[in-house]
Amino acid sequence: MGRIILAVFTNPVSSDRDSDFNEWYDNTHMKDVLKVPGYIAATRFKLLDKSIIAGAELPHQSYLAIYELETDNVDKAAEQLQAAVQGGGMFISDSLDPSTIRANFYEATTDRVEAD
Repeated sequence: MGRIILAVFTNPVSSDRDSDFNEWYDNTHMKDVLKVPGYIAATRFKLLDKSIIAGAELPHQSYLAIYELETDNVDKAAEQLQAAVQGGGMFISDSLDPSTIRANFYEATTDRVEAD
């Protein structure tokens, strides 16, 4: 099976909805996504105000979710996730700013490398 991740970049609609956004994402949304066949694990991250390249522009999204997939058919995995979202079976909070969502699948090109 191919090693695939889905990287999803997001923001809440406003800073005063940040805690609502995180509560929904951590306690509802990630669990809903992991019910979709092929999606096996998830981790969320918050952007730090630090770049390794001086002067580099930071992303516009404050949050990143990495979903790990076990699938040989990424098209089907994408379709199943879209069906869950659009079919009403997955609650999407109004604390999410949909205009900021960036979501892309990535396939591993190397084995995992660890420090000695």
